[in-house]
Amino acid sequence: MSARKLAISLDGDLAREVQRAAKVESRGNVSAWLAEAARSRLRQLAAKQALKVYEDEMGVITEAELRQVRRLWPRG
Repeated sequence: MSARKLAISLDGDLAREVQRAAKVESRGNVSAWLAEAARSRLRQLAAKQALKVYEDEMGVITEAELRQVRRLWPRG
């Protein structure tokens, strides 16, 4: 995998929070932390798109269906 360097700008408060989080989660590697954040966001977008495709084909998921899923797949 090749790396591609990007220049980004963050407001001061956000930059400090990102640096703090990177220290805790990525041994201070801000690039690694931001890459994981981007991967996470891309997974969320893909899931949202998949849900839209499903609902377009099958109809909107009902509250009853959501309750059934919650019973079968509890949060851990």
